[in-house]
Amino acid sequence: MDFRKNKHTVFLSYDGLTDPLGQSQVLPYLIGLSEAGHTIHLVSFEKPGRYKDHEHIIRSLIKDKSIVWHPLSYTKNPPVLSTIFDIIKLRSALKRIISGHQISLIHCRSYITTIAIQSISNSKNIPFIFDMRGFWADERIDGNIWDLKNPVYKFIYKFFKKKEIQFIKESAAIISLTNKAKDEIISWKIGSDVSKKITVIPCCCDLTLFNPVFDNYSPKYNEVKTIIDSKGIDYLYVYLGAIGTWYMLDDMLQFYKAALKSNNRAGMLFITTEDPNSIYKRANHYKIPIDKIIITESSRAEVPQLLTLGNMGLFFIKPTFSKQASSPTKQAELMAMGLPIICNSGVGDTDWIVQKFQSGLLIEKFSEEEYNKTLAVSKNYKFDNNKIRAGASEYFSLKKGIKSYLQVYHTIINGDTVHSD
Repeated sequence: MDFRKNKHTVFLSYDGLTDPLGQSQVLPYLIGLSEAGHTIHLVSFEKPGRYKDHEHIIRSLIKDKSIVWHPLSYTKNPPVLSTIFDIIKLRSALKRIISGHQISLIHCRSYITTIAIQSISNSKNIPFIFDMRGFWADERIDGNIWDLKNPVYKFIYKFFKKKEIQFIKESAAIISLTNKAKDEIISWKIGSDVSKKITVIPCCCDLTLFNPVFDNYSPKYNEVKTIIDSKGIDYLYVYLGAIGTWYMLDDMLQFYKAALKSNNRAGMLFITTEDPNSIYKRANHYKIPIDKIIITESSRAEVPQLLTLGNMGLFFIKPTFSKQASSPTKQAELMAMGLPIICNSGVGDTDWIVQKFQSGLLIEKFSEEEYNKTLAVSKNYKFDNNKIRAGASEYFSLKKGIKSYLQVYHTIINGDTVHSD
């Protein structure tokens, strides 16, 4: 893609590059954009501990790229006021960048960054992309982070829902993670041109990294494999990533409990940064033996090898309104490794993807009866691992995602109308 010379883009992320999400869902795209000839000024909010431990990794990844990193320190407390303080810092950083460079585009990842730049975009006549990532304000309600009975949170929620409409109207382009979210936005009937502005780009996966073929295996892989073998596990369910607000640990453990009843040699591997004791505590609560539950933390580079130890990926997500806009990164990464998935329906485009690529089985409701039915089907279902990986290549390819972003960038920079796929 040929961009105009001497044009620079500012990319704003409230997530840190040193966070796992930043390394999987921010940096790979930006590296691809820079390799296509675009200069990126990247502003991110870094958690002090992670920044101290992982800054050198990020610096090494971008040292030869046209990416100028402007890390800011993330403020955690107090609630609300800390976010306002970070918005002020972000606006100040953006003004400094604009004063020193010819900026052609501002790319805002999610709502906080977009609200910070709205007036600057208007006053400087610089177009912006609203890369929404999800229905952010509704996530705060669905995740019980904001209580609408509290008048402060009720005011904040209404404020952000009003801003959401403004972002959609004023942006040069909108990025949605799912077709479900795109359809929902169109149903709001904000304007006749909205559907033309929306491009759907799911959370993509680096298929070069997530590749089931290896020349040799890491010490971490050998360590975990030894543990699995020592426990006599002959079938392994794998959960990948943080658990946080949305992933239903209790229900996943109850599914595993049902699996143990039909196969007492089944194991459960958690590849996560979560405190192991928090998982063991919930397992004990449901009287689930923990001897075959394995919990390990790993670097991003080690994850693909660890996934090859599994027979089936497992994740349940709260099927709320806001999750129409969710594209689980773990779905892409599990499929890229050819691993079939058991997950629940009602989340983003997940149902459609599972069915289209025959990449797993769907849970319709969270009950022992449903779990047993799904387990019975899984015993006889012959999944095609190559076909699952091919599905990941078709739908979740990082190269395809970068190409879509490049098309949006090119269209805006050249003053054309963005047309969605």
